[in-house]
Amino acid sequence: MADLVYMTKATWTAITDAFRNKLGSTEMIKAGDIPSALNSFQKYVDLLSGDVTSVSDENATSVRDYCFYSCKKLQEVYLPNVTTIGLTAFRSCEMLSKINIQNVETLGNNALNGNYRITELYLPKAITIGSYACNGISQLKKVTLGNVRKIGRNAFDGNINCEEIDISLNENVGGDASDGIYNNAFYRNEKLSKLTIRGAALIELEGPSAFAGTAIAYRTGKIYVDPSMVETYKTATNWSNYSYAIEAIS
Repeated sequence: MADLVYMTKATWTAITDAFRNKLGSTEMIKAGDIPSALNSFQKYVDLLSGDVTSVSDENATSVRDYCFYSCKKLQEVYLPNVTTIGLTAFRSCEMLSKINIQNVETLGNNALNGNYRITELYLPKAITIGSYACNGISQLKKVTLGNVRKIGRNAFDGNINCEEIDISLNENVGGDASDGIYNNAFYRNEKLSKLTIRGAALIELEGPSAFAGTAIAYRTGKIYVDPSMVETYKTATNWSNYSYAIEAIS
């Protein structure tokens, strides 16, 4: 007979809460259910131990805050139907190089921070990019964002090899006070020479520091906008600092 182990209620609650968080469950977990749950969800056992190397789930629609934080062995993520990724969800996954999150609408603060092996981000439905969400992805070369209303502070800061960013604007951009491109959004993207903003609308620029340290700020890069919006951008608050770089999409 196995030895009985005494456990306080507080300890048991902490264990089951941690387990539920990893599974994304809100249901009560009873003591007798844990063994079968662990056997059924071996991938979550790997996750808890930090040994997970890949994540693939076509049914998941969200990723919780801190869910994969600092999973040092994680290399590949396939979550094609996820629409929301919580804060710090994939931060410091140093081996992560392949990620498919093409239906994401909200990318939380620090969500992909420090994943320097990623070379391209394709987020055609992204509405909100949180602060520091894609910070420090040093091997990133190209970013495609669609349906954008907000790019937070330092969202793409420090991506020193990023050369091109293509943004399509949400048709309602500017309709909310929080909409806009925030300070230092593309700070220290040294090679950023081509920013394309698609859509006959103006997205506000919180401050001129958004492009500090980029080829655009050094007058060797260009900002391309809808032909009908060229003069609007050239004279808009803070955008006017980059009037020399603003041209029509050809």
